[in-house]
Amino acid sequence: MPRRRTRRRSITSNHPKKRTTRPRIRRRTRRTKRRTQRGGLAVCATGFCVPMALKAAGVGAAAAGAAATYFSRKSSSSRTMKNGTETLKRTETYEIENKNGEIETKKFIQNGKRVMKITNDKKIYDKKFDTTEDATNHIEKAIKRCKKRGFKKC
Repeated sequence: MPRRRTRRRSITSNHPKKRTTRPRIRRRTRRTKRRTQRGGLAVCATGFCVPMALKAAGVGAAAAGAAATYFSRKSSSSRTMKNGTETLKRTETYEIENKNGEIETKKFIQNGKRVMKITNDKKIYDKKFDTTEDATNHIEKAIKRCKKRGFKKC
């Protein structure tokens, strides 16, 4: 004949003064070890390595500059209140040198809900969005995409 199971009593019923809730355990946070530099361009105490570092940086900048160089970047923005609604106007202008050595201008204009992209005084894109936030997000993404591509195909 199988043994009969008895009901198991809880700890609190046997010990009325015993704590019913678990004490909170403070967890340890992991801390990363401080790393020392191994290799790479280290800062040296003597003044001899500074000109060499500048030369190396110049060479790297020239190589990276071939991909995405823009001579100047101008930006202006204004926020005005009109009849209780805020209107936002902003323009960002980039001047870029192309392969032939000619200077191209790229303009990103936001006038409230309207977004325009202009290249060399030719309107490429003109669209009106539902909200100013949508227009702002669109223009931000467009600028980011153009910078990433080096202002090619945008």
